[in-house]
Amino acid sequence: MLVLWQIDKLIKIIVKVINFCIKIKTSILLNLILFLQKTTKKHITMAHKISENCIACGTCIDECPVEAISEGDIYKIDPDLCIDCGACAEACPVEAIHPED
Repeated sequence: MLVLWQIDKLIKIIVKVINFCIKIKTSILLNLILFLQKTTKKHITMAHKISENCIACGTCIDECPVEAISEGDIYKIDPDLCIDCGACAEACPVEAIHPED
């Protein structure tokens, strides 16, 4: 049985692979991460946040593979859904999405 630190390491590796595969929309890897999150009942902290510089253009919503971004005056990223793939940050035309400190 895997211990939590091994699962964390595995999840980080999977996220790196997702960053590579995101353009081909590899849903198997996304489902694997969601499965690991649910089975370990461990919350992965949100890695990105949308700043007040957001112009609500919607570009990030179209790029998010897990639909973690919701509309508003300033868009928001749901920490329970975000998998830290970075697709939203790369797509943002005004660079309003940054890694959370």
